[in-house]
Amino acid sequence: MSWTNLFRIVFVLLMAGHVLVMYSLARTQQHGFGFDLNTAILSTLFALLMLLPLAPAIALSDLPEAYSRTARRRRFKNGLCPTCRYPVAPSGGDTCQECGTRMIEPDPYRFTWAMARRFAFFALIAWIAGSIASEGWLIADEAAFRKEAEAEALKGRGSLLRDRRWPGNGYLAWDVDEGYFTAQGGTFSIQYSLPPAPTNAESE
Repeated sequence: MSWTNLFRIVFVLLMAGHVLVMYSLARTQQHGFGFDLNTAILSTLFALLMLLPLAPAIALSDLPEAYSRTARRRRFKNGLCPTCRYPVAPSGGDTCQECGTRMIEPDPYRFTWAMARRFAFFALIAWIAGSIASEGWLIADEAAFRKEAEAEALKGRGSLLRDRRWPGNGYLAWDVDEGYFTAQGGTFSIQYSLPPAPTNAESE
């Protein structure tokens, strides 16, 4: 795999990570427990909107190509083969004696619409992958919380509260009377509370 392709894969993964965080923040602001289609759509659109500030980085995915072209032009101007850096004599003909590369000055790196289309394609992949990964992460966190709540119910405890896992915001809660719900607020650690003790009248 070339360095250019490897760099582009890392670039897409970074954008997908950005989408994952933005989707999670939007989804957990809507006080929903479990998957909801309307919430997922709104969160996905918010994550897409948050990709717009990355537009100035449109040329970043082509950074290795830009560096390569600049380096090839520099070698050519210094009397070297643009490909293998072999010194080429002025009377050495129009090809490199070492690797056979034609001794033609490489084109400078310029912005092209192909670059813009490539960036849009990478952003689309990152948007889809990041949104799916974020929803899956949140669902897995909520499923884990259900198991924690079930374990606490078996111990006779009536409620459970804990923070959502990063990058979610707010906390997950369960109450024996109200069921599962979510809410926003400060940072909460796991807390347990027992059902209220019966009064003397109830005991009698």
